[in-house]
Amino acid sequence: MNTLDKIINEIKLISYGKIPYDISIYNECISIIEKYNGVLEKKNIYLILNNESLSYNLNNNLYIISDDEIKDNDYVLNIKNNQIRKAVSSHGSIGYLTSDEIAFLYFNKNHKKIILTNNQALIDDGVQKIDNNFIKYYIKFDFEYIETKKDGLYYELIFPEEIDTLK
Repeated sequence: MNTLDKIINEIKLISYGKIPYDISIYNECISIIEKYNGVLEKKNIYLILNNESLSYNLNNNLYIISDDEIKDNDYVLNIKNNQIRKAVSSHGSIGYLTSDEIAFLYFNKNHKKIILTNNQALIDDGVQKIDNNFIKYYIKFDFEYIETKKDGLYYELIFPEEIDTLK
């Protein structure tokens, strides 16, 4: 493992509140975190594991989220607990029904609109399907953020430059 890989691993540990394995590069990691704080926290790709595996497989679902306005019938991911809800309107407000459909709750800052997925149930209900090429590159490069651009009704994925050159 080269130094850059070590630093990246240590940054991941620190960002999850864990003590890094290699204390000798701890200060370097902290300075990188401080310098790139906004970038490191930027995440719009969520992998929800449906089993005990810690890597992507066909039973897992991938979601690309957005801060776009949530509208009636959109699917929404709560990024704190990985729960997915379908948006409904009630008396002019947008929110969701509890699992037992007794209460109407409002969305908060932890709720993000799902704009692309490989979850077939959501695709069947109108969410845009993630291109298979994207899934291949996600598995290969394991990135957490991708730029999106809305072109009419559909979203386009804009690969990071360093990945784009390796395609």
